[in-house]
Parts: sequence; structure tokens; C-alpha cells
Amino acid sequence: MREVPPQSALALPRDIADFTAREDALALLHAQAQARDPLHPRVTLVCGHPGLGKTAFALHAAHTLAPLFPGGQLSLDLMGMAPTPLTSRDALAQLLRALGVPDSAVPADTQERAGLYRSLIRERRVVLVLDNAADEAQIRPLLPGSGPALTIITSRHSLPGLESVHRLPLRVLNPSRPPHCSPGSRRRPHHRRTAGHLELARLCGHLPLALRIAGSGWPPAAERAISQLVRPTSAEDYRLDTLQPVTCGYGRAFGLSYQKLPARAQLVLRRCSFTAGPDQRRDRRLQRTAAAGDRAPARGTGRRRAAATRGLVGAPPAARPAAAVRR
Repeated sequence: MREVPPQSALALPRDIADFTAREDALALLHAQAQARDPLHPRVTLVCGHPGLGKTAFALHAAHTLAPLFPGGQLSLDLMGMAPTPLTSRDALAQLLRALGVPDSAVPADTQERAGLYRSLIRERRVVLVLDNAADEAQIRPLLPGSGPALTIITSRHSLPGLESVHRLPLRVLNPSRPPHCSPGSRRRPHHRRTAGHLELARLCGHLPLALRIAGSGWPPAAERAISQLVRPTSAEDYRLDTLQPVTCGYGRAFGLSYQKLPARAQLVLRRCSFTAGPDQRRDRRLQRTAAAGDRAPARGTGRRRAAATRGLVGAPPAARPAAAVRR
């Protein structure tokens, strides 16, 4: 079986050494990777709102799956949240070059590029990470037609129009078992979670990105009181500023999705922020809020659904993580 050239320009970025949690989702993805059906290539869509660690999860999974895919591992950022996402045509050119096709042999036509790509990928047992997908039209030409490859797509959107895909929605972390937020803590099994860890996880919305930012730059929690991480995060009016480093702040990540919404859907989303309350009343509150965004309740509900499919409105934290891959 042919392999990806070792000098591929789309080689996987480095794995996160202290990656933790997501055990159930990883187990589901590993089970999917070991399924044998050459006529139906395995495609998994990892979706969810900003800050859940979709890219980190997909890359970590690709690294751990490497022994099952000796043909190689590739990763391509589709720039789905950029003002101008990567086109399918340009993405295919990058994938073809990564598979060893010289520039002179890359077809000019998008459909011809897609056909050549499918003919090459069906011979290779590879893991392909298509990160940050914009929509169904962008991703569809990049999917293998047959063969043993595994494709992992990440997107803030649920891409409801994408057929024959296993959907793996990521949720916020388990509130009762947050991971340690400080670097190196994974290598300290004796270190117990404290009330401070639970409070910091709550203040960060149980979001991996927010927890990582809150704990970055600090010595391990065993050597410094966790209260020193909790204190700057406690002020609600300034919390996003605390979680806003130069390049990857949570406020910026959320804002990119918000800007993609139509104006009326933005209004519904802003009104949804006032619906915090007991979990059992949450859905009814959101429905009333969405309906208030427009004279026609059905339109308001549709705009709330638009925010949900873009990963901006989701379910509250569950006591246990989701345990099934959804089609």
C-alpha cells in the first residue's frame, strides 16, 4: 500500500503533551477507525461551539491512531472562520501535492482535481484531518469515494446537509470531573482536584480553551494555590479580558462565529444570554426568547436554530459526557 511522502507539507502539527479528558469520544473514534468497510470510507465530523478543543482533539486522535494507519497522517486547515475560507479547488491542490503529485500534474479543473484525489486516496490507509470546515459545499469534494482512509472533519457547524457522516459532537467538560488546568499536572497522578479546581472550571464555563488560558504561564497547581488562578477570573465583567491572550482568546473565538450570523440571528443570540436559569426551564426560555426576536415565532425559532448549527447555542453541561456517535 502506498504511503504519504515523508516530506509532506501537510504533516500533522505536534500533539499536546498534557492532553486530558475526552476519553469517551476518543474511544468512539478508535472504534470507528477499526471498522472495515472499503465501499464506505469512514468520515467523522467533530462539531461544537468555540473553545471546546475540537482541533486539539482531532489532532490528538490522529496521533494516537497513527499505528493503525501506516500510510501516513495529513492535516489541512480549511480556514472556515476566515473572511474568505479556503476554496475546495485550492484545498485539493494542497492535498494532491501532499500525496506526491507534482505541480505540473495538478489539473486545473476542480472536478478533475477531486477525481484524481479520490483515485490516489483510495489506495492509502491514511488519517486525514480537515480542520475548521466552513460548509458542506467546501468539504464534499475533499471526501474519499472509497478505500481504507479515515477522515476527521472539525467544524463549529453541524453541517446538516453532509450525508453518510458519523457526527461526534463535543460537549463542555464534565462539571464534576474537570481536568487540571496547570501545565504538567497530568504527570502528577497524586494531585487531587480541589474545590478551587471545580470553581475555576465553573468560571471558565467548563471549556478546555478557557481553562488552558486561565492556567497558562503558572507553575503546577501543586506548587501554587489554585486560588491565585480563580481570583482574576472571578470578576464577571472582565472575565473575557482575562481569557484573551494575544492570538487565541475565547472572546475572539466566539466573535468569529457571531459575525457569521445574520443580523436578526445575532439579536436572538444576544437575547439568549439573558436566559440563564435552572436547566429544566432552559429550553422554554430559549424558545420564548427566540420568538421575541421576530413577530413570527417560527422565524425566531429558525434563527435560534441557525445559532445552534453554528455552535453558538448548545445544551447545558451534562453529568456525564455523550456516549454515542450520531449519524
